[in-house]
Amino acid sequence: MNRDRSVDFLVVFFAAALTIHVTPSIGTTEIRIAVSDPVLPFFSIALWLAASPDSRRELVSSVARNKAAFGGLALMTCVLATALVIGWARSGELIRWAVFNKFAGWLILLGYFAVGWALISLRREAAGILFIRALIAAAILQSVLVVAIRALARLGMEWAVRFDSIRAEGLIENPNAFGFFLAISIVLYLALERRARWRSYLLDAFALGVMGTALMLSASRGSWLAISLGLTTLIWLLPARIWRVLPAAALATACLWGLASFGTNKSVEPGTDPPPAGQYWLSRDGFRGGESTLAVRIRMAEEAGALWLKTPVFGAGLGIYYWESAQKPDASPAHLTLHSTPLWLLAETGLFGVLVFGSFFIFCLRQLYPGRNFSSAEPDYRVRAAAFLTLIVFAGMSVSMEATYQRHLWVLLGLGLGVAARRHVKSSHAS
Repeated sequence: MNRDRSVDFLVVFFAAALTIHVTPSIGTTEIRIAVSDPVLPFFSIALWLAASPDSRRELVSSVARNKAAFGGLALMTCVLATALVIGWARSGELIRWAVFNKFAGWLILLGYFAVGWALISLRREAAGILFIRALIAAAILQSVLVVAIRALARLGMEWAVRFDSIRAEGLIENPNAFGFFLAISIVLYLALERRARWRSYLLDAFALGVMGTALMLSASRGSWLAISLGLTTLIWLLPARIWRVLPAAALATACLWGLASFGTNKSVEPGTDPPPAGQYWLSRDGFRGGESTLAVRIRMAEEAGALWLKTPVFGAGLGIYYWESAQKPDASPAHLTLHSTPLWLLAETGLFGVLVFGSFFIFCLRQLYPGRNFSSAEPDYRVRAAAFLTLIVFAGMSVSMEATYQRHLWVLLGLGLGVAARRHVKSSHAS
């Protein structure tokens, strides 16, 4: 029992650490690292040591049985390795951003996927539910922090002004990644939490309302598209859940109106220049926007298309867009990377890479689909539904953000596919 509680504590700690990021530099290259990254190997060893011999054998056999899932991951790794070599040949150097940010980062993501899979094999579905709830709790706490700091900053508290930012980024250090994290958390909260008493609606309204407010403060338009797609899918799967969306949306709207209507916006002083292109902030008149980024995104898409046309089958090579953009005299750090997963894959890995990654995405959707009006009381359905909805939100987010490298995405994917694999084995034994 004490061992089980210790493992549960480690699961909660790991989920929380996954949502806290820092951005050190290696030379001139910035690398975003989660606090959970150095913890990952130790957490994996602790899971293995705490498991029973039978659970360990099941984990090993589950990997051997599921050739499609792990074969897909291996094939995607080969695609990126090939693209890295192509980029090296094309640029005449190993592009540091491609080596560290993309390829080494991908290997770390595989570790997160493995942890999600191992949690199910070693600790069963209950551990998956615990991880998801801890992730949502972290989102709520970070949202409370963001909203409180914004409110105190508008009241003129100097320490709050120093911590406030034009676009809320929580502890993830990136407003788009923060928005993506919140979009996933909101959809999963609605899908998984099951309460019926009237007091629970107040709790729902607070939790969802504060996360919704923080989501809007992130000013991440990609996450707004992502959550719209996620909520639409959720309401199609579970139509009754719409009655839990409405009070939370009303509270979020009230919070936004309140933040926009009192105090002075200390984040943008009168007479100063407007924020950089595409950034938004709350003023006394509500949302105002800086210069549109649409023209920049269109130009980047055209450049990506031109890069792809040169080598359409296998792509220009990993990191080539970054490398070529950095050579320009007017290069901006914000415009060195493609802000779209499909565009990035097409330009740097070609049609072959898009086919491999796209096939794996479709495979995952088919494996994870829980069915309409699925039983939210059953742990295996809940974990599969969580992973399925996460992929739907990812699909919306990836249109305007390269969202592949978000760690929570891969843990949730590992959890969901691990449950799907266990369910398939049970069905085979039953037949």
